Amino acid sequence: MTKGATRRVRSLFVISCFGFTNVREGKGVFMHPEYLVNGKYRQVIRQKINEGMAFPETIRIMKAELFLFNDKPRKTLWKDGTGKFRQNVTPTPRIRIWDQDGIMGEGNASPELWNNFIPFMLGFKKPMTNLEWRKYLYWHERGADAYSRAMLEAEMLFFDIIAKKRGIPVHRLLGGKDQCDAYKGGGSTVETDDELVEEMLMNKAEGFRTTKIKVGLNDFDEDFRRLNKVRKALGPDFNIAVDANQAWDAETCMAFLRREKQEDIGLHFFEEPIVHTDTEEIVKLVRMMHEEDLYVPLAYGENARNINTFKSYIDAGVEIIQPSMFCSYTIAEALRIADFARSHGKRITSAQNHLGCVFGTLLQDGEMVEFHRPWIEGNEEYYADCPKMGFDGKIHMPEFPGAPIRMDWEKLMNEGMLKRIEYLYEQRFPDCGA
Repeated sequence: MTKGATRRVRSLFVISCFGFTNVREGKGVFMHPEYLVNGKYRQVIRQKINEGMAFPETIRIMKAELFLFNDKPRKTLWKDGTGKFRQNVTPTPRIRIWDQDGIMGEGNASPELWNNFIPFMLGFKKPMTNLEWRKYLYWHERGADAYSRAMLEAEMLFFDIIAKKRGIPVHRLLGGKDQCDAYKGGGSTVETDDELVEEMLMNKAEGFRTTKIKVGLNDFDEDFRRLNKVRKALGPDFNIAVDANQAWDAETCMAFLRREKQEDIGLHFFEEPIVHTDTEEIVKLVRMMHEEDLYVPLAYGENARNINTFKSYIDAGVEIIQPSMFCSYTIAEALRIADFARSHGKRITSAQNHLGCVFGTLLQDGEMVEFHRPWIEGNEEYYADCPKMGFDGKIHMPEFPGAPIRMDWEKLMNEGMLKRIEYLYEQRFPDCGA
């Protein structure tokens, strides 16, 4: 065990085992997962769940390692339209798992994944497909939205292993293209005007054709002084969107849009100006925009966790729907949301970054994922390889097998960024079947 490493051992009061039960429904015979709770109580699960992107390979997790990182001061202070100041950046925690064939899967990890899922997943003796794992995790947490990211992270680990076994990148495993469209978000509300313009010109030089700027910290004079400088620097053909981070009510939004018409900025879209749960206020804003002929497309969805919330945005008149694979328990569900939105004439964007480009490759041409500067700033410099912007204005995916990110572990170690490693090995759990 290396210096700074710890061993995480957990005792589990509930452990469930996997099997199948044949259930006759209508004309067919369906296979439902069957579990034993504490090796005693039999339960057959009949929950409805998205069964897309299911693969035949079976996986048993033999061991897992968690990598946690140190903070690093930001080059410049970051502040959204709402929320706290962010002075530091921290690389996203990473986790590695090994299957019964010794193939390693690696990916991002949230506390819900390493605290709630991985410990008991190590106790399963029977290899399972990614869909069987999906059904179990969904059942285990009753489909709770709070665990959507952890469920997605677990499935991305399985996709990484399956793709490596097949010798192909994950995006091709899932049927994606080799590139996707993207825009660059950023524009901290506490940047100086010169810093903001420099950042936006850098986005343009990198090949992005759309950017997004934060608004809403103080008064409109400050917002529009900044927006005018950016518009002048980028030119009339570059797309500029704004994000108020849910800072305003409908009346304040309208005051902002009246000023925008006077300044003639030409906004590409207006992201989450109102609290994302207040659909009545969103409806009010859409109505007022049409009444005053001040319509700007609204974008909502990066905080939504299920399709019903997206349906409420569509009913409210939101034009741009933003499904995120990280807010869905499986990528297949995020695609279902996108398909539903398109069927109602809506446009699609998504907040994703590098790993989320996997989802971007499954979207239609012109549907963009966001490269968000404050997240990229703490992660991209520690990637040895990852999706990258090309001269054609599209993000191009790497060719190597598995997930599209390879960490630069040597740089992380040399810069003292590795905080600790936690080793999670198979523990002594009750028998979970052979």
